[in-house]
Amino acid sequence: MSSRRELLMELLAETPNDGELPYSLGMESVSEENDIQAIAEFRKALEADPGHVASYLQLGQALVRHGEEGEAREIYTQGMEAARKAQNHHAFSELSGFRDALG
Repeated sequence: MSSRRELLMELLAETPNDGELPYSLGMESVSEENDIQAIAEFRKALEADPGHVASYLQLGQALVRHGEEGEAREIYTQGMEAARKAQNHHAFSELSGFRDALG
């Protein structure tokens, strides 16, 4: 286990409702090519903060890599709604593009 992962886990234990920390753990998992763990972490991030737009994008991408295109499409759609609420036009466009690429 990386020291970065250990530090993030310690911080998460101190602030369990922080959506950014599980997102960061998810990104660590992506860098370790562990999509199953990444999916779990991005889901935790969204449980803690349903408005964390980047988690929708990363969760969708991990689901696609794991062969779950249908679920990824749903996640991208949910992320588009979160981006719309946040008035994040760039993220909305990016999520829309990934969703549309799935057909």
